[in-house]
Amino acid sequence: MRPTMTGKTLLAAALAATLLTSCSSNGGGTAQQATTQPQAAQPPAQQNPYTPPADTFTPPATTTTAPARGSGSAKTVRIEGKDYTCDQLIGSIANEPCSPQFNAAYEKWGDHIDDYVNSGHLGPLGNQGNNSVLSYEVLSFLGLYACILNESDGTSTDFVNYGLKIHPDAARTDFLPLWFNAPKYLCTELPAKG
Repeated sequence: MRPTMTGKTLLAAALAATLLTSCSSNGGGTAQQATTQPQAAQPPAQQNPYTPPADTFTPPATTTTAPARGSGSAKTVRIEGKDYTCDQLIGSIANEPCSPQFNAAYEKWGDHIDDYVNSGHLGPLGNQGNNSVLSYEVLSFLGLYACILNESDGTSTDFVNYGLKIHPDAARTDFLPLWFNAPKYLCTELPAKG
């Protein structure tokens, strides 16, 4: 009489076959070596805080096409006694070339950056001159970003939320003087938005 296999015997045989297959495909290692450990999840890559969301700026129809990313604006602007191109100013903090939207903004409003940065009306983040919480590069970046948002459908809430990515320790209200004074000193032809 032929012996019959019970459910437990079948399960044990299947497990042994699986382990033997794993060992032989693993270069002859032991069954213990064939077991795999679950890999820890990789943390998501950190987004550069100086790269604003792509949907925040649509140039008006009257604006010329901005240079391709990395081609940079040839325009130089004097800020605190030094000449800067968009790549030198914005690129110095973003660690990447000036984006097309910032090139367009720099071409349009760059001549007023020094007036904005040194206006004395930028609140707790920017009124202390050389001792400001934010550097003039970051203040320039945020001022241009405020103008970009003012020219498009952006709001002060969008600006504050973005500013908090750059300086998370600041209070939400600390960014409002930067927002409200951009149309006064930087993009003067734009009406201020609430």
